[in-house]
Amino acid sequence: MLDRVFETPPDGHYFFGYYDKSPLDAACTRLLAQRTAFINRMPEAGEVIQFGLFDFPGGANFTPLGETTAWNWQQGSMLQWLGPEFERRILYNDIRDGHYRAIVRDLETGVEQMLPMAAYTVTSDGRYALCVDYERLYWYRPGYNYQGPPRPEKHKPYDPADGIWRMSLCDGTLQKVISIENVMALGRVSSMEGATHYLEHLMINPANTRFAFLHRWLNVDGGIVARLITADLDGGNLFVLNDSGRMSHFCWRDNETVFGYGGTSTAFNKLRSQKAIAKHVIKPLLPLYHRLFPAGGAVSRQVTGDCYQLMKDRTRNHERIDRTTLPDDGHPTFRPGTTSTIINDSYPNENGDCRLFLFDVDQRELLAETTIASDPAVRATGYRCDLHPKWSFDGRYVSIDTISARGRGVSVYAIGQAPSGI
Repeated sequence: MLDRVFETPPDGHYFFGYYDKSPLDAACTRLLAQRTAFINRMPEAGEVIQFGLFDFPGGANFTPLGETTAWNWQQGSMLQWLGPEFERRILYNDIRDGHYRAIVRDLETGVEQMLPMAAYTVTSDGRYALCVDYERLYWYRPGYNYQGPPRPEKHKPYDPADGIWRMSLCDGTLQKVISIENVMALGRVSSMEGATHYLEHLMINPANTRFAFLHRWLNVDGGIVARLITADLDGGNLFVLNDSGRMSHFCWRDNETVFGYGGTSTAFNKLRSQKAIAKHVIKPLLPLYHRLFPAGGAVSRQVTGDCYQLMKDRTRNHERIDRTTLPDDGHPTFRPGTTSTIINDSYPNENGDCRLFLFDVDQRELLAETTIASDPAVRATGYRCDLHPKWSFDGRYVSIDTISARGRGVSVYAIGQAPSGI
């Protein structure tokens, strides 16, 4: 049920990026990829990656389309096919005129459109992108930022000008739809005071009516606090969907439900949100705690309540997935056309082995699984290679990023018959 049908050639290092975008076009005849000249360190300012196409499934030759200096190992340059057709236009981020920009290119005409901000996520109809301030993330989000021109005026823990913008992909019109001040005012806790705040990991629901994002701040205990928040596409109806302080990867199941891995309302998480307790009690005890109870272990998960959850938007109706059934954080997405089957992965173990698996959320049943070997030398670095499994638009294929002795590559797996109606 997980059969590899494509692998990029060993003539270069290839990858695609995050788990919410498909490198395959709607017809599954072309695959977008990015090619790098190195894989064993973080990128530096001015270093380029090429982006281009492979014919799928039999193409062995990479056709370059261009290059960009706005990229990172986890999310690439946000390279993607643009809807609603997902065949003719692509979008990627670049640095132009000393600023981060989104670029839309028509592959038939070659015409490019330069937009005023870099895109973070895009509506499926190709009308809008949601944007964050990458010039601010430059200072505070290594591994997910771009190595462009530094803006010292944004090197401060809290910037009242920060927020989320909606950008028209038709004419470039920008509208600030969410202010970070409004986000911080939601359920404010003392650990927010004096902390460094930022917004990231934006994902839009299938109907393009709501989106989810993470509000994160650097806690005085040395860790990161994360809340999952949802909002209308115009910024209205903000709602804190998970306020445990521990929220990781998520996806939309449907227009009303978010599926994700995060904490629950445990005593530890409540105490950690209080600045004095986090600083004077929790922080001094953390080194001993981590020696006794490794992160992600059974005791650690019991303390934090970390587990997968189905969260009904704008409610506190959260259905937990038993940790014995689906224990580890990964990068889940639902198969197009279904609300039950996910593709997911695991982080590499100490030997470098990762899990790639299909799981039925309704039946709590493992459907298929394979092991992907990964280079263990990079597992704890900023240039690690997560699998980031990504569905094709028709639900027939899943692509992953890999790293091994032959370098970085992209592999595609056939899943079987697509859901009815696709």
